[in-house]
Amino acid sequence: MPSTETALREWRYGPTQAERLVVGILRLEKYNNVHPQAPLGGPDNGADILCDRGRYFWVCAVYFPTTEKEFSAIERKFLHDLESAQVHGRNGFIFMTNQRLTRQQRNDLRDQANALRQECEIYDVERIRGALDSPEGYGLRVGYLHIAMNADEQVAFFANRENQLADLMTEQTQHLKVVLSHIDQIRQGQADAAQTMRVMAGAQDLSIDPVRSMDPLAVGEILSEPGVVKISLQLDPAMVLLFHRLVCFDLPSRIVGHLRTEEVVIRKASAAPADPTISPPKPADIRRLLTEVCTEWRTGIAAAKNPIEQMDAIVRLFHGILSVHPFLDGNGRVARSILMQQCLDTFGHVDMSRLDRGVPYYTSLQAADGGEFAPLKALILKAVSG
Repeated sequence: MPSTETALREWRYGPTQAERLVVGILRLEKYNNVHPQAPLGGPDNGADILCDRGRYFWVCAVYFPTTEKEFSAIERKFLHDLESAQVHGRNGFIFMTNQRLTRQQRNDLRDQANALRQECEIYDVERIRGALDSPEGYGLRVGYLHIAMNADEQVAFFANRENQLADLMTEQTQHLKVVLSHIDQIRQGQADAAQTMRVMAGAQDLSIDPVRSMDPLAVGEILSEPGVVKISLQLDPAMVLLFHRLVCFDLPSRIVGHLRTEEVVIRKASAAPADPTISPPKPADIRRLLTEVCTEWRTGIAAAKNPIEQMDAIVRLFHGILSVHPFLDGNGRVARSILMQQCLDTFGHVDMSRLDRGVPYYTSLQAADGGEFAPLKALILKAVSG
């Protein structure tokens, strides 16, 4: 029986089956709304598959030749598909191929896509093999490569299916609790809701994310574990990067765990036309400023003599991370995740679902931009009170 890599590289099942396999891999890799454009042949308007993940929308091109190709041929196909994908106006381009690519070759292709302001994910034969040779991928491997599972793989496959079902039930229960906890807030009045929607509709601040499964705003009350190290007390830029990698795995790989290298302009979440934008620090200053924010936090929390001073230190770090805007995307999630850990380490419990994410959230951040931290402090206190 051939190995997974051999079956992929010696592809014998035609382009239609290749696209169907890739659809399964994309779903396995947590892409959503995966739509093949013309799997049975015919015009596909320059895209084999359309999909999305997080707030990014992708075009996926599939290249499964029956023989090994030189890099020059792979590059030509990549550039042709990349050019065709531009007509769809999406954020990124995924290239799935059964060919082997070196790290440098993958970087060269990504750089060419990035030069066209396209995020880029490349799945070569080794990355695809890794997905298919996992418990989640065994079914696809059987269906499309006709490679049977051995006894150990069958045990792993069915155990994983049981775990997925249990996780799904737990997740749905948690979502239900979150929904129920916010019914009273929804009932506060149509006027407040309408105002919130107007503010959110005008916001272009990428640091303020909608609630999603990996955002701590969706988490109810949790308690700290006795005896564990209080990691937030040791916060430094390296740890901030770690938080980004942990909570922003849905973003393009070029962004995850990397400080921003581009200048950005953020639209204020305000209906007032005056001073509608904010310019975060330049990329060259980010590392220094992030270090200063972390140092101020460690000094402040160590010197705090009571809960009020502890909360002051927490609030200033939360606002400081958002002000530095260290990442191209995901700043809000990172700041909220660190906030959750700070509250756990400092107060022993936190309920992030109590954190108001409507108009008070935006206005308190804008007040803090002007040096007035009291509204933001009052908002965060709700997460540790009661």
